[in-house]
Formats: sequence, C-alpha cells, structure tokens
Amino acid sequence: MANVIFQAYDLPTFDSIAGTQIIAKTEGGQMGYVNASQLQTTLDGNGLATDADIATVSASIAAVAATIGVSGSYSTQDKFFATNNGNGQNFKVGDDLWIGDVNASNTMQVSGVQASGSGYIKFGSGSTTPILGYGGSNYHLSLSGSLQLNNQATLGTAPAGTLAVSGSSLYFYNGTAWKAVTLAP
Repeated sequence: MANVIFQAYDLPTFDSIAGTQIIAKTEGGQMGYVNASQLQTTLDGNGLATDADIATVSASIAAVAATIGVSGSYSTQDKFFATNNGNGQNFKVGDDLWIGDVNASNTMQVSGVQASGSGYIKFGSGSTTPILGYGGSNYHLSLSGSLQLNNQATLGTAPAGTLAVSGSSLYFYNGTAWKAVTLAP
C-alpha cells in the first residue's frame, strides 16, 4: 500500500458535535482517533482549545523551561542543581572554564577547558586586578598582586602552617606554637 500524505487543506472539516472524534498522534508516532471529550482541555464551538487553556499551557511550558534551564537570560531562578558528582564539570563558563563537584566534602573545582589541570579566579575587572590560581605544576598556588592578612588581636591555636598578623608582626603556627617571622638582613 502506498504512503498517503494529506496536507491540512486536504482533510475534510466537520461541525463540532458531542461525541466528535479527532485524529491524534501518540508520543510513539501512532495515529488514531480519540473522542474530543477525552481531551484534558475544553474545546470551543470550532473544536479549538479555549484561550484560558492555551494560557495555562503557555505558563506550564515557561515553568518547565525555567526548571531545565534553556538558553537565554534568567534573573529570577532561585536555585540551580547539577547532579554530576565527581568529574568537576557541572557548569561550563564561556569557553574557558569548568566549575564542578569533585566528590570531596564541601569542595568545588575550578578547572580550565583547554588545560584541565589548571584553574584561576580573577577578582574584579581591569588589567591590574588580582588573579588567584593553580597552573598545573609544582603544587604552588599563585597570586598576582599582594595578599593582605587582617590583624588578629589574639592568636589562638590553628592548623600547622597557618600565617597570621598580630600587631605589626607576621606569625607562623608550627603546630604547637606561634613563631614570629623575621626577615634576614
């Protein structure tokens, strides 16, 4: 049997009466008849969805689009959830950076797209603002600019390797006591 294709203007039209059946297509692509009374919307006298139902469907589509995050700008989304747990690539920022979960408690990863072993954060705009990051070698965290430590009135216990400023001196905590850092002449 040959395939038959009907254009919309080729199909017959009928007056809308109770019990009218319409042609419907399932999500799987099957075609068949369905009673108009089984639709989940009210049809007007011409067999069309009412304006109120169209507005409800439009609002539902907008809510789904906001939930799944389609392209465009959104300024009212309360929370975003990315469930990929472990590879550090939950959110791609532009074409240069990934921000993601690395499956370590309370930890996120900032990594480059071109070099995944590197990651930097630039603070503020302009060419002289500081950049903090890791270049992928020697386990050294780099900072372009200066680091300012706030003055601490008292120095309590801290993890070994902690630096702090108290008064006008810089201190290093070696795991048991604070030691003043002195510069050799």
